[in-house]
Parts: sequence; structure tokens; C-alpha cells
Amino acid sequence: MVQKTTQELASRLNQAVAAHPLAPPTSHGRVTWLMRELNSRTGADMSLNSVHKWLTGGSRPREDRIHDLAKLLNVDEVWLAFGKTPTDTAAVKDQRAVQANGASLVVAGLVELYGGRVVFQDGPVGMRVNMGGKDFGVCAVVAQNTGENLSVVVPEPVADARVVLVLPRPKGSKAAGHVDLVDVTDFPRKSFGGFSVLEARKGKDGRFSPLEADDWRKPLAAVADLAAA
Repeated sequence: MVQKTTQELASRLNQAVAAHPLAPPTSHGRVTWLMRELNSRTGADMSLNSVHKWLTGGSRPREDRIHDLAKLLNVDEVWLAFGKTPTDTAAVKDQRAVQANGASLVVAGLVELYGGRVVFQDGPVGMRVNMGGKDFGVCAVVAQNTGENLSVVVPEPVADARVVLVLPRPKGSKAAGHVDLVDVTDFPRKSFGGFSVLEARKGKDGRFSPLEADDWRKPLAAVADLAAA
């Protein structure tokens, strides 16, 4: 049991490192990067061997080191240590899965309707899109809450994929089934390791902005604009 939980923590630690914007893009070099950053920020004197064991499940960091790692990687400490999250319930997981699947199907259908090609794939980035001569990943997401403010759960890591918010028009809209697509790739997100959360607000003119910034964005005017980003 101890070995299993150690390996599970190693899996979450690898996810957190992979999602960090400054970490090396591949596993090669991440051990050195993590050791260097941890020692530099905390004054610790961890060895490459120790950090390698954490990432491979050979040993478990002490509780104070888990705290340091969570702070360094900007992830939730409880999630990193135990795999629990503030929204980690069966009902929420099921709802999120259904909505994410629906959002992916909507984006894929629109891309192919307007001449692009889509290949679905496993993992946080649900599809690869070829459109306008460009090939890129797309992670389609939906708002968990609606109203003036929106809270959006993004599976991680998404690396350099586009994060596209799929927002259905309110009931009663003249265009049945119409949705807005908003590119929220560079909106600030709070990471919990296995997922992140971004918060946005919706203006009366239909534009969107990060909750803590005055940077308003219009929904995409056309699906082809995905390839122009």
C-alpha cells in the first residue's frame, strides 16, 4: 500500500512538473530543473538522486518537501500529497466528463463543417486540428457556472494547445443550438495539478475578460480564426 501511494504521488508530481510553464518540454532535463529550482527557492540541498526517486516513485518526499514542491509548482498541496481536490466528487467528475465530451464534439463538428480535419486523441488535449495549413491541439472546455462570472475547469497539462471555451447561447436565443467560441488559452489559471481553473467575466456586449484583468476578448468571429491565433 505504501509503495502504491508513493507511485501515485510520483505520477501527480510528474503531472505538476509537465504543466509548469518553465519546466523543460520533455522528461529529459526535468530532474535537474526541479532540483535546481527547489534548492534555489528553499535553500535545500537535495541531490539529483533524491529528486529522481521522487519522480519515479522510488521514494516519497517528506511532508515539508511536499509543501515546498506544491508552492514551487503552483499546485494544491492536498492534491499533490493525497490526490484530493476541492471538487473531487463522483457527481462533479461525471458532469465534467459529459460536458467536456460535448464541447469537443461541438468544436470538432464546426471545424470539419468549415473544411478542417480533426483527429481525436486521449489525454487532456482532446483533439488535433488541421486547418488553414496549420496543425495544432485543441482542448475544448465549458463554463461550470454561468452568470456575470464564469468558472472553467481545464484538464492539465495542455502544453501549447489552444484552450477554447464553448459557451452555449442562453435559452430563448433566436439561433437554436448557437454557441460562442472564446479563445482563453492565455487567461490566467490556478493550477491544482491534474487540472486548473480559470475565472472570467462576461460583459454586457458579449465580450469576455480574465476576472482580475481588463483585457476584453470577443468570441471568435469564425471557426477559421482558430488557425489564425
